[in-house]
Amino acid sequence: FSVSVLYIPLWALLVYTINGLYLVLQNMLFGRNFKIQSNKQIHWDYKLIMKVFYNLSFNMTVVNVASSFIIYYLQSTIHPDWGLRVEGFPSHQEMIRDILICSLVAELLFYHSHRMLHSNFWFGIHKIHHEFHAPIGLLAAYCHPVEMVLSNIIPLFIYMFLASAHAYTMAVWVCFALLSTQHSHNGYHFPFWNMKASLHDYHHESTVGGNFGTLGLCDWLYGTDVKWRARMAADQAGTKGSKAKDS
Repeated sequence: FSVSVLYIPLWALLVYTINGLYLVLQNMLFGRNFKIQSNKQIHWDYKLIMKVFYNLSFNMTVVNVASSFIIYYLQSTIHPDWGLRVEGFPSHQEMIRDILICSLVAELLFYHSHRMLHSNFWFGIHKIHHEFHAPIGLLAAYCHPVEMVLSNIIPLFIYMFLASAHAYTMAVWVCFALLSTQHSHNGYHFPFWNMKASLHDYHHESTVGGNFGTLGLCDWLYGTDVKWRARMAADQAGTKGSKAKDS
């Protein structure tokens, strides 16, 4: 109980906070030249800082712990064999298997839940996350609590509970998942660190721009990355043309 409901959410809070603040510092020190939407900057003031702080604090503590408790209660009531294992230690093969499967499950569930949130009925909730058209990594979990559950917690973590994965595997997955989503929201394209930030940055730039998934697999299958690919091709052609002209 303590591992599923307390320790894992606490670990998620620590990873999210430390990496999020690191990305803020990184961007302040030398990120301006690598900003994808270079014409847009977030103008922070006290009111905005407190608004973001309260939203992230609530989502990363109250919502995370409450969701973990509900998932733990349901799995222990419906099927006691489900839930995270704490005894022993997982093999490398088991960890790799669970993380790979979890990545695919997260892609499928996140894509469809995220695309659902862009429908007319649900966008009233999702528009909170889209208040920032040129986001930064710290804002990855800035959203409505309902979205936090439907489109973040369930897609990313439900497999680990249903598959009775080891708690250590879950901790590694939490770290990987949060680092990935924060870097995809970072809005900076560093030549030495590319996590397909342009893919999700384009999604925030235009709410009808597609790119609903995490890996790009479902977007490729459904064709919802066509506009982004056209933009990348145009940008690349423009860059090559500029270089040719300079030479």
